[in-house]
Amino acid sequence: MAPENGKVTFARWVDEWRGTTVDLRSSTRARYERDLRLHILPRFGQAQLAQIRPRHVRVWLAEMSASGIPVSAIRRRFSAFRKIMGDAVAMETIAGSPCRGVTPPAEERLDIRVLSAAEVAELAAAMPKWCATWVWVAAFTGLRWSEMIGLRRCDIDLLRRASTVRRQIIEVGSRFEGFGELKKNAAKRTIDLPAFLCEMLETQLEDRAQPGLEGLVFVNTRGNPPHLSSFTSQTWRTARDKVGRPDLRWHDLRHTAVALAIANGAHPKAIQERMGHASITITLDRYGHLFPSIGLPVADGLEATYRAAENATPDQGTVTALRPA
Repeated sequence: MAPENGKVTFARWVDEWRGTTVDLRSSTRARYERDLRLHILPRFGQAQLAQIRPRHVRVWLAEMSASGIPVSAIRRRFSAFRKIMGDAVAMETIAGSPCRGVTPPAEERLDIRVLSAAEVAELAAAMPKWCATWVWVAAFTGLRWSEMIGLRRCDIDLLRRASTVRRQIIEVGSRFEGFGELKKNAAKRTIDLPAFLCEMLETQLEDRAQPGLEGLVFVNTRGNPPHLSSFTSQTWRTARDKVGRPDLRWHDLRHTAVALAIANGAHPKAIQERMGHASITITLDRYGHLFPSIGLPVADGLEATYRAAENATPDQGTVTALRPA
């Protein structure tokens, strides 16, 4: 590494980084740019890369935390900064990243809201007819918004009662930028559908979907893919207020799908695959508290094991040592 490399300012390095970074999704790049402009460049822009130390990063995180900035926002800004500084190391602009060994605030526990099947029905009834099926699909498949809006006719197989997730919609802010690949391989999956949902989707395909195999299944009243921001501020907000749930987010329908699956005895591995989680650890960390406690059944099973051993004949190895004095 040339000794003068670390003397460049962070702002100058960011300019070079922008022009040489090609591994970011458009939505991620837009998020980075917003955080750079509003929060990171004002803090570190004029500092030389080699002068930025871990203690400076720790103070930055502590000040954001003390000012009441949400943990999710702090972690997002730190993630962008860490990525940019990590790339500076990879490009041999600096010897080490000031983010190494620095840990942002722990992620807050996800506030999960779930609906009962009856509440899903009530919410669907409160939606306009053209998108009532959307609620049922989201609440009974767990599809993310971007995955659901990305579904085409060729992704739905009503005979096999299955929906295949192959791509997702890409939105940056309120701007629609087309469709792209899913972030993780685990997100590419086939979801089995209940029969009632197939009946709803058959009507959806006949009456409201775009034509052709590549036609989108879920479109707005103009026949185009909807923007989440406009859909939320108009259609969704009206429906959730009508049923007395102004706190409900569209993503809570995904949580509802997990809760309904658990209520029907689904194994965590099956839920992981259905939701497209990268690992079962994610599923259990996020939804473990929704599973019924297995402590009592285990204790009852051990009790039965003990009683069976206690009643065994001596030549079968009675465990007298386990008997109470």
